[in-house]
Amino acid sequence: MSDKNKSVAEHIDDRNSWYVGEQKEQLADSGTREIVERRWEIIEHVIIKKNRSLKDRTKIRVLDAGCGDGNNLFGLKKIAKKLNLELSLFAIDYNPLRIKRVVGNKLSENICCASLLQLPFQEQLFDVIICNHVLEHIPEFMEALGELHRVLKKDGLLLLGVPNEGCFLGRLRNNYIQRSILRHTDHVNFFNSNTLVARAVESGFKVDKLFRFGFFTPYTYLHMMLMKIGFLRRLLFYIGEVFPSQCGDLQLMLLREK
Repeated sequence: MSDKNKSVAEHIDDRNSWYVGEQKEQLADSGTREIVERRWEIIEHVIIKKNRSLKDRTKIRVLDAGCGDGNNLFGLKKIAKKLNLELSLFAIDYNPLRIKRVVGNKLSENICCASLLQLPFQEQLFDVIICNHVLEHIPEFMEALGELHRVLKKDGLLLLGVPNEGCFLGRLRNNYIQRSILRHTDHVNFFNSNTLVARAVESGFKVDKLFRFGFFTPYTYLHMMLMKIGFLRRLLFYIGEVFPSQCGDLQLMLLREK
């Protein structure tokens, strides 16, 4: 059976690292931690923007849609403490192993195992939705965007993050330099900034701001080694600023107008 046709349970039984790897290790490694913390800075920007728009001081209801092991939930708790805000945190993921980890680490009381294609929430429930590095895994990603639109409040904010794998260097890596990735990854969509923006607009969102950071080094192991060395890591981030179309990470802040 092809890896792409296996169920989540089968991937977990096979100890597929994409499904069972400990994502908290991203916070222990200096290179990946900086990437996670840069995402937290963008999430903080979204929370501040939403808080300023609220007429009352009620809790901001936030959904982490595709929460994984909960790194961004941990970041949201830090942001809430820093800003002295009350955030009501909800989380879903389709991987029961990752849900178990989030529950065990007490990162959210409102968590369930569910698919983005059928969110178990009423319409217009959330002020903010974070969907970080999830859409690239979903064949029916337009349906997922429709569900995110459905459960987001009018004037709510959606932060949509994906790897910039559709850029020139991403395609160079996947199709020529490191073709083994396409045999093993469970990514089925390879976005760049243009395709991500276009699909989001088609789904009824208005683009508020596009954040880009990092650099798409077209060989995974080389990238990992460079990111472990402080001055080389800073150099990669600088190159990404000079050539934003070849950045490693896209974070698109979207507004639901109606």
